[in-house]
Amino acid sequence: MSAELKDTCTLGVTDAALSALRDEALPPNEAGKLAAHVPTCIVCSERVARYEQVGALLRGQRLAGPGADLWEDVRAAVVSARAPSRAHGGWWAMRRPPWGGAGAIAAALAVALLFGLVLRGFQGARSGAATTPAPTVTAIPAATRAPTAPATATPLPLLPPVPGTPPSWQSYTLPAGFTLDEPVSTLAVAPSDGNTAYVCQGGASPSGARVIVTHDRGANWTARSDVAVGSACNLVVVDQIDPNIVLAGAAEQVFVTRDGGTTWTPTTPQLAGVVSLATQGLRTFALGTFGTSTSRLEVSDDGMRTWRPIDDAIAGEVQSFWLDAANGHLLTATPRSFWMSDDDGSHWGQLSGLGGRPADYVARAAGNGNWQICSLAQCTTDSGRTWAPIPPLMVNGTVVAPATGGRPLALTSDGSLLATVSVIDLYRLPGAGTRWQALGAPPDPTYSPFVGGSGVLWALPPGGKGAHNRIFTAPL
Repeated sequence: MSAELKDTCTLGVTDAALSALRDEALPPNEAGKLAAHVPTCIVCSERVARYEQVGALLRGQRLAGPGADLWEDVRAAVVSARAPSRAHGGWWAMRRPPWGGAGAIAAALAVALLFGLVLRGFQGARSGAATTPAPTVTAIPAATRAPTAPATATPLPLLPPVPGTPPSWQSYTLPAGFTLDEPVSTLAVAPSDGNTAYVCQGGASPSGARVIVTHDRGANWTARSDVAVGSACNLVVVDQIDPNIVLAGAAEQVFVTRDGGTTWTPTTPQLAGVVSLATQGLRTFALGTFGTSTSRLEVSDDGMRTWRPIDDAIAGEVQSFWLDAANGHLLTATPRSFWMSDDDGSHWGQLSGLGGRPADYVARAAGNGNWQICSLAQCTTDSGRTWAPIPPLMVNGTVVAPATGGRPLALTSDGSLLATVSVIDLYRLPGAGTRWQALGAPPDPTYSPFVGGSGVLWALPPGGKGAHNRIFTAPL
């Protein structure tokens, strides 16, 4: 360790209090005070990080299967119950239970049933299946699962990051008359193509709001057709799969384009609450409120004209979702867990081995039908069948975790994990790497970086009032 760990916190914070903070078991006022204290205290921050590391290690441990002698004992008990009595004793006579007649049959069935339940329990633990499956949830098929590999018991070293190659940031200015003054103006980057982004600039002109698009991460912008959304553009959503499909509008009306903004068509009013969209052919998945107060995941099979929910079997409100363009598999996040479906949402299976909140994880389709999902404590590259702890991110002598101001930002196409600390400082952990890299901050310290789609890092000004017309982008 780079800093000496004292025996006690200077404010007397106990291990029980830190554990309750990590488990979200404290009242909101106490949790807020303790969360603000942890980043300032080496003792508390290191203990929180140790909890995360130990939790990741324990979640990766494989539950030992039944020993080879278990079957022999059960078999001997069944045989002894069925075999005829012998005149002379021996080892068999000493082990034979005093059962007979119908009692022998009942006892044999009970032993067999018990053995089956035990064996099934071990198989469920190995596969990561939930011990109490919900009756409306279909488990992930066993063929797609694999035994959890044992995790290493060696604690990962606490090492500060090494200098990495900073992103090659480029500064670009929006065309005259366009700013990033939310909600009048909104910028949205295409999830499938980080070079493509749209800006919708609201206005009071009869023609409506103006729309511009870039296909070279902000170097050049092209005017598209205006969209009649009034004086505000508080909704711009680019499809996860097709960067030419965009929703734009305000609370009163939403329009959709399928040709990159050349033409716009009014949509149904409930799409005003949509925050994420993914289209394959005529089938479109969308996450939003759909005119209610609850976020729902719904699907349309007729080009966004009618919708039906597909998240009834998911425990908890869906907060985000991803669609794998290669195979159509779905991944959703609720406040407490991830859920996966390989049949368009007809059946769902809960991802196992999760430590912490899904909000503290990032995800991407990793190929071969698998999802890569990572937090600042652990990663999986096979949809949760196995988990591995990752090296702790240590900054200025403090181990960084979500509770201490660090956040996972994104997973890049090569499997690297990006994270931010204090909103702007950027760090990178290469895929299967053992040491974090410090990448610095954007050229303007008030700008916050995020990953815009595939292969491009964007840095935008803080929201709120202000005539910001400059952006920073960099290839990853």
